[in-house]
Amino acid sequence: MILTGKKKKIPKEYFTNEIHYDIFKSLKRPTTLIFSENYLVLVFYHRANTYYLLGINSDSKVFINKMLHAPDFTKVAVSVWNEKLRWAFTIGKTDDYHIRNKLDYHYEPEQILGRYGTYRLQGDLTLTLIDSKDPYQDFLNEIANNIFWQVARVIHLRILERIRDVLLEHGITSEIVRVNSPEGFHLRIPGVSPRYDSGKLIRKLIEKELYVSDIIPKEELHVETSLYGLYGSPYYNLIINVHIFNWIDFITRFARKLVNDIDFQETLISFKAGRHHISYCGYPSRFTLSVKLPFNNEESETLFTVNTDLRFFKGGKTLKIHHPEHGLSIFNIPRDSIGIFSNVAVHTDFNAQLNLHAIKLLSATL
Repeated sequence: MILTGKKKKIPKEYFTNEIHYDIFKSLKRPTTLIFSENYLVLVFYHRANTYYLLGINSDSKVFINKMLHAPDFTKVAVSVWNEKLRWAFTIGKTDDYHIRNKLDYHYEPEQILGRYGTYRLQGDLTLTLIDSKDPYQDFLNEIANNIFWQVARVIHLRILERIRDVLLEHGITSEIVRVNSPEGFHLRIPGVSPRYDSGKLIRKLIEKELYVSDIIPKEELHVETSLYGLYGSPYYNLIINVHIFNWIDFITRFARKLVNDIDFQETLISFKAGRHHISYCGYPSRFTLSVKLPFNNEESETLFTVNTDLRFFKGGKTLKIHHPEHGLSIFNIPRDSIGIFSNVAVHTDFNAQLNLHAIKLLSATL
């Protein structure tokens, strides 16, 4: 079909599903074909350098994917000119290693996951096992880091709320705005005139009236203000940012103590990633903590949801993955390990292409 441009009948049962088969049927006249031991890459330079990958899944069916980049040639076999179709294409050779490298993984599925690096476990699901001398301690460090940022943002938000209350006592309305910064929030005062040194006035007011000694020593608090708006506009937004000196050590100690007090128990972890059902023995990466924050006179507790992608796998146990198309895959984990589940690196618009073909097939059945 691909080499001749003719629509020869290829059984769709060869493919992992009908959507992959439908995409394959739409591909005609590639400019380059790159073979390896287990893969075929179709290159379409006339389609803004588009690269499609064909391979065999764990269910022995053909899958198709769209790559970000073509693999390097190890050998150019032949260049072909089809006079009848007025079509030229090149056939080249590469190694599986080069293709895996472009897809951001190192190893195909192995029964024993004993090497560090990234495995393609089943379909497009990958697992990166991280080289660690002390997996349990590194897992605890990740949990502590997750708690650190949650506590830091709560402290930061409490301080901004108190600044907002101080301003309101003087008839100044402000709002807390979520921003993309380590602190997560800042305070915005709309309708500020550039005729006054508003930032200096606000900083003096905060210095005089803000009470935070039950949270942090006030001398560790640093307030910055800045004006934003269109040049020539009569009104601007005054942005208030709060920075806390020396709070990293303080919160790190607090988060570490919380983690050390957690009694982790080995348990069966089950969750779903896409259509993959995953289960393994280890320690939970997602759980809720009821925490009494380190504020003076703070009696109530705050709920924190710890949520990290880092997984802890207990050694000598199995990792099971089930998929409705690929079936059940079982892997042995020989030692305590930490890792992260992800997916092979594919072109960002491939999911949209899958949806397009899925809706097309759906429209033919409804």
